[in-house]
Amino acid sequence: MDITASQYFLEKGLYYIKNFEFDQGDHRNKFLLVLAIDNGDMIYCLTTSQHIEKLPTSSRRHGCRKVKFNQFYYIPPTVSLGSDGFKFDTKTVIFFQNNIHKKNLTDLDKYSNIDRCEFKTQLIDTEYKEILGCILSSDHCPIGCQGTLNKRLTG
Repeated sequence: MDITASQYFLEKGLYYIKNFEFDQGDHRNKFLLVLAIDNGDMIYCLTTSQHIEKLPTSSRRHGCRKVKFNQFYYIPPTVSLGSDGFKFDTKTVIFFQNNIHKKNLTDLDKYSNIDRCEFKTQLIDTEYKEILGCILSSDHCPIGCQGTLNKRLTG
């Protein structure tokens, strides 16, 4: 039985997607964090472990960080993200510039199967709200996402 993205994805859910398709056409395995699901749309961001060595050592502490004009959320491998104890294997960053996406859930149906997308954890509320606050305080949160994310932060 096929399931749809609206049945598969959860708010605050962290998923490992094999062969994630970027808008510009390239493909890579990625972690996807569901920030909100609202009115048939999903707001999400992707994590990365690339380019961390370019960040100043002083900014490599858990939480919301800003280096020059780039605001991001840093997650060391020692931090448990969910109540199940899930941790990334390596230093991980959520950059916000061009990385807060809003798509219709039907556009994400291709990821709603266990062969392509693996649920890893559901973020604990404190971590989730820290990430939302960091996104909303940055200059990189798309206008069409601000209201929904703010409701999740304050609700």
